[in-house]
Amino acid sequence: MAKPLIPENLISLHHGEELLRGKSIEAIQANAKLRLHMEIVECAMDVLDSFRSYPTDDEDLKVIQVLGMRQFNAFASADLGPGRYSLITGVRSGYGPVWTSLQTRSA
Repeated sequence: MAKPLIPENLISLHHGEELLRGKSIEAIQANAKLRLHMEIVECAMDVLDSFRSYPTDDEDLKVIQVLGMRQFNAFASADLGPGRYSLITGVRSGYGPVWTSLQTRSA
């Protein structure tokens, strides 16, 4: 018998996360403060993404842009989180994979 590509424990973990996510979305839809919180997170991510795309040759600003990309990715890797236990660790640590590379533009 062939071994499954994905271990059963990981599959059941994913199903559990999806169940929690669904319940969290229902709770957010039922609570105006939680909906507002999610809108604020979305706006913060928009600001971070806009800052990332600002053209600059200033090395100090590029460092700040990379930190902003890391924060954006921390939000994104937390799946904007309802029901995801990674939300707390991802956002608090400020670490996450940088999905995009810093691209500089010629002035």
